Amino acid sequence: MFAAELRLVPDSLCLGKPFRSAPAKARLEPRLPGGQSAQGSVAYHPMSNRRETTAIIEPLETRELLSAFTAEVSIPATASAAVSAPIWGNVKHNGQSVRVGLLFADGAQRTISPRRPTWIVIHGWRSSPEGGAIPQLSSAIDGIAPRDQVLVLDWSQAANAGLFDAFGWVRHMGRFLAGKLQAMGLSGSRINLIGHSMGGFMAGLVAEAFPGGVNRIVVLDPAVDFVSTVDYAAHSRFSVALIGSSLATQAAARSADAAIRVKAGDFSSIAAHTNVVSLYASMVTAAQGAQADPISAMFARGAPTPAMAAQWRANAFAGGFEAVIAGRYVEGQWRAAALTYRRADNGVRVVVEAG
Repeated sequence: MFAAELRLVPDSLCLGKPFRSAPAKARLEPRLPGGQSAQGSVAYHPMSNRRETTAIIEPLETRELLSAFTAEVSIPATASAAVSAPIWGNVKHNGQSVRVGLLFADGAQRTISPRRPTWIVIHGWRSSPEGGAIPQLSSAIDGIAPRDQVLVLDWSQAANAGLFDAFGWVRHMGRFLAGKLQAMGLSGSRINLIGHSMGGFMAGLVAEAFPGGVNRIVVLDPAVDFVSTVDYAAHSRFSVALIGSSLATQAAARSADAAIRVKAGDFSSIAAHTNVVSLYASMVTAAQGAQADPISAMFARGAPTPAMAAQWRANAFAGGFEAVIAGRYVEGQWRAAALTYRRADNGVRVVVEAG
């Protein structure tokens, strides 16, 4: 159970929270068995007590759910069974039962393929698949690649609970989602998770349920409770965190391979907590256009590639960020105006302007 005084406040004010400082970020060239180089590069973020060794990239497999997940959830008994979305179920916790669903981002009803790259969008507290900029986000991700299938987790009934109760539901919703994905035969290598606020916390928990983690994690102002830790880099092939407000758990964000500070409104405001979603979605959408600006182009696949991020000096900016995106509000939407980073090799400051 969490303390009765649990509040969503900046992590710098959470005295006594067992956050670890951000470990050094190492970027290693992946190697396949036999010494062959893997195509591209992958960023890793090892714990301080983990030896830096050559990474081995191999197919990810499913496994049993983490014992930390304790909610009662009904999941299919047969793995790899053909399942059509939307999928609805009930999750029980502390004597309560709430409805939760997994839907296609475009609202269609069709079979979920375990063989296709899969994105899962997870909304945050007091939100839903239709709330705020989440529809814009889902639509942007849905347009990345025709082969990708994009699903949205609807845990709005539990998310509308008070802050204390909502945090209590996050682990149980994570178990529901991980269980469904595993039962459908989806391997971690095909899963990409994107979560806002508490949805970012849930993304980290779901990734932990897969040995070797998942393919990609993108978290937008992730909010983690005061008694938990997440490590996005340790449970994914590559992870990116965008931080736009003091409501985010910055220590969690620093566990990502690339942490980006987003300037889209007053850092201490609730508005900035949601503006980061709007800005990110606008970049992904713009990247799909014929003349994408150079900043948005970095997000053509939902996030900068490991090779791109490897050019950024680790912890170059105050707070442990690798890059800073300055936003501007244009025609009712936040858009990227400039991205600043320091070169990994010589520390030279580079500013990329959207134009």
